[in-house]
Amino acid sequence: MIRLNIDGEESREFSSREIRLGRDGRFHSGLKIVERDGVADIFLNHRKTVSRRHAIISESQLSWSIRDLGSSNGTFLNGERLTKDVEYTISDGDIVSLGRAVKISIEIDSDLTILEDTISADRVPSKDESEITEMIDDMGGGGFTPLSPTTELYGGRYEIVEQMGNYDRLGFLYIAKDLTLNSKVLLREYLPETIAVRGRRGISVEPIEPQEFKHNLENLKMWVQSLADTPRHRSVASIKNLFEDNGTLYYTLEYLEGESLYDYIERNHPLRQEEIDKILYPLIDGVIHLHNHNIQNIGLNLSTIVVSNRVEPIVIDFREDMGDEVSALIEIAYALIAGVGERVSNLNRIQMRRRSLSKGFIKALRRQIEGDVDSRAKSVDELLNIFRDSSKKFINYLPFVSF
Repeated sequence: MIRLNIDGEESREFSSREIRLGRDGRFHSGLKIVERDGVADIFLNHRKTVSRRHAIISESQLSWSIRDLGSSNGTFLNGERLTKDVEYTISDGDIVSLGRAVKISIEIDSDLTILEDTISADRVPSKDESEITEMIDDMGGGGFTPLSPTTELYGGRYEIVEQMGNYDRLGFLYIAKDLTLNSKVLLREYLPETIAVRGRRGISVEPIEPQEFKHNLENLKMWVQSLADTPRHRSVASIKNLFEDNGTLYYTLEYLEGESLYDYIERNHPLRQEEIDKILYPLIDGVIHLHNHNIQNIGLNLSTIVVSNRVEPIVIDFREDMGDEVSALIEIAYALIAGVGERVSNLNRIQMRRRSLSKGFIKALRRQIEGDVDSRAKSVDELLNIFRDSSKKFINYLPFVSF
């Protein structure tokens, strides 16, 4: 059992074994907690330094842990910034900070913590826990491990080269080799948490909840097919193939030489306004392009965007997420100006120090972050117009090259 004291506003005990921290565009303001089906969502929409998918607190059989999900402003444990997508054990009395603006104190009742080899006599594991544990044991304990390098898929056409990034709630992303064309591709594997695990020999995917798994797989297949049918855009990686193998769904995308937007910002910060524009506006145009073809709710963050060797932004990973791209693009715009891990309160100081930035652009961004609901963009098109109209020196990168 865990209790979270959130900014002194809410102190609550959670029975869920997974607690997701972030924001949701469906709720306009304030703190909102939704708990159902063993998962709790804490929406901190009054804190604009909190990313849409910021961090996740989860319980294993041994302990509680926290993982940063690639947030723009970082997650901190007792003042130390966490590396994205790495699990950190949390203990009673720890302090978690989201972007240094939201403080959450941790209380853990150790008497109720489930230990792998010391389950108390008066606690009988639930049916779901017993079935899941038995199923994983039968499968050889595969859990959520990635495919090993040199693993072949689709009748030997693709060979895994290496994992790209870390496991997320939908599965793994890999760099793979198309052995038929002798070229690299990106390959996404569907291995959703809570409803499937890695099976025998570390290759197959075995559903824990077969009906839900099949339903979600079919929905994902249709979504990827819609992406594949969308006309190409220079800022959006194209779908190359879609196939089923080893009991799950895979799809491949074009491979691009470059680095993640997160790494690009860290390496090149501070950026001039022209450099920011060259990345931000083509990226927004790519999202509008997808919207115009009925592709919504793309999971955008600093890790799902690659900056190519030609300094062009390209969305390389697609995850049908809940939430809105407007908030994600605002977070990306702020990171381009302030760097990763900076606080929103630094906007004034940044503007004073860096004369190369557009005052109008910073003013427009501040209004999106700090302004009331009526002053914020309701769509990506509106956000583009707000940014474009804010700068007298706007360089017309739009419409970007679509083909």
